[in-house]
Amino acid sequence: MDTKRAMLRHCLATLAYRSGKVLRDAPPDFADYRASQTTRTPAEILAHLGDLIEWASSVARGQETWSNAGPLSWQAGTDRFFASLTA
Repeated sequence: MDTKRAMLRHCLATLAYRSGKVLRDAPPDFADYRASQTTRTPAEILAHLGDLIEWASSVARGQETWSNAGPLSWQAGTDRFFASLTA
């Protein structure tokens, strides 16, 4: 495996590990928490992170696309995020 691919794999594995620590075992009402009227909820932030990972994957495949997915349930959003990282 070349060093660039190895570094990318390491970065993605680190992102998956660190994200797992933050995303697992969140309280039931966490996804809808809003610090103020102008902030995103955790579910909206998670949806945006999923969008970013899917976009980066599309760029790596040479077929750049962007989509704005709406927030999902916490579990569905987490599943989407990790599936995107895996892809």
